[in-house]
Amino acid sequence: MQTSLAIILSILAALLLSVMPMPDPVSLGRPMWLAMVLAYWVMALPHRVGLLTAWLAGLVSDVLFGQLFGQNALVMTLVVWMVLLLYQRIRTHPTALRLYYDRLRGEGGETASAAKAVWAAASSGYARRLHEVHARV
Repeated sequence: MQTSLAIILSILAALLLSVMPMPDPVSLGRPMWLAMVLAYWVMALPHRVGLLTAWLAGLVSDVLFGQLFGQNALVMTLVVWMVLLLYQRIRTHPTALRLYYDRLRGEGGETASAAKAVWAAASSGYARRLHEVHARV
């Protein structure tokens, strides 16, 4: 129940931040708050937040902004679909790459052994290719 409440409140906060007025120079760099919040929740709880949540939040955003009905719903659904498709890669790559570069620099004994374990477990072709390129250098 608390998780559902946190999800709903964060989506509402993202919608409020999207509507909040900002000065003209800053408004050009306004992030897509709703897309960021949905991407976070999809990566954190993919079994709780999915395409239906994104579609409904997008419809609320369309009504709130007075835009073409379904425009933001389609965009949010596509964003969440891409995150669902790639969230396991997104979650593992930054840590694995950071550990790998620490190992290359020779920093940290525990970090180096952890990097070896993570690197051995990594199933990504990108990780193996990166390791092969650095091994040649």
